This record gives sequence, C-alpha cells and structure tokens, in this order.
Amino acid sequence: MENIITQIEEFLLKNAWGVIIAGIIASMLGTFICFIFRKTVEHFSKKYKIRKTKQRTITYALSFYRGAIAEYSKYSSYRQVLLVGDFLIESIFEGLKILIYIAITCLFVCISDGLLLHMTLIAICSFMISPHFSNLKELKQSYKLTFDHIFGKGFTERCIDGAMETLKKAQDDNKDNGNKTDSK
Repeated sequence: MENIITQIEEFLLKNAWGVIIAGIIASMLGTFICFIFRKTVEHFSKKYKIRKTKQRTITYALSFYRGAIAEYSKYSSYRQVLLVGDFLIESIFEGLKILIYIAITCLFVCISDGLLLHMTLIAICSFMISPHFSNLKELKQSYKLTFDHIFGKGFTERCIDGAMETLKKAQDDNKDNGNKTDSK
C-alpha cells in the first residue's frame, strides 16, 4: 500500500503529466469545496432570514401588546395592578431561567474534570444566558415606557420629592414634640 502511495506521489510531482493531472484534480476539488460552502451559506442565510423575520414579527406583536396594555391601563387602577403583575411574573420567569442555566452549569462543572471542559461549559452557559438578560433589559425598558405613558414623565421624581418633604416635615414635627416634652 505504501509503495502505491509513493509511486502516485512520484508521478504527480516528477512527471509533467502528473503535474497537469494534479492541477486538474486540485482545481476540481477546490471547485467542489467552494460549491459545498456556497450552498451551505445559502441554506443557513435563508434559514436565518426566516428566523429573523419570525423574531421581528414576535417583537412587533409583543410591542403592540405592551402598548395596548399601557393604553388600557391608563384609565383603570385595576388594569395598572395587572400590568405590574405581568411585569413581575415575566421578570421572575426570565430570572428563574437564568438561575436554572447557572445551576445546571455549576452541576456539570462540579462533576467534570479538566479546565478546558469547565471553560467550555461556562462559555455555553454564557451564550444561553445572554438572550435572557436581553429579554430582562427589554422588559424593564418597556415597563419604564409604559409607566411614563400612564403616569407621565417625572412622576417618580415627584413621588421622591414628596416623600422627602414628608420625611423632613415628620422630622421637624418630632423635633418640635421632643423640645416640648423636654421643657415640661
């Protein structure tokens, strides 16, 4: 077997016809590899476009849903409570997904041996957790926009300012009551 391989090698490298045949074979092989690569890229790009279109549709539907909830919640305190409940449930659900991925990764890291395997598991976990962090950010942003739409911009600052004034007033009242009891 080795003798046949060495004879083919000598023919391809030392004979003029061998060099021509090797060039033709290399060209055909390169063309075939390029064809396979191009078809693979086309397949995945088509699949990615479908997935991207589907994801955009879901995003638009979710945005419409949140906007409709915000508009309906503007006039009813009961619906505002439901809006907050919806936000809390979705936040807890996303947070639990993140915690489950971390717990499973920690379990596999404890079971496995080898630094390379540990790093691979952590990298996979990071890729799986990343979309959930993005969902949490989007959820927080949509809740903030909804909150601003319902109560108006600056509502939180007005609440904080009112709470600070009430606290200062309560402290002043306590000081005045403390001085009156001390003088008696």
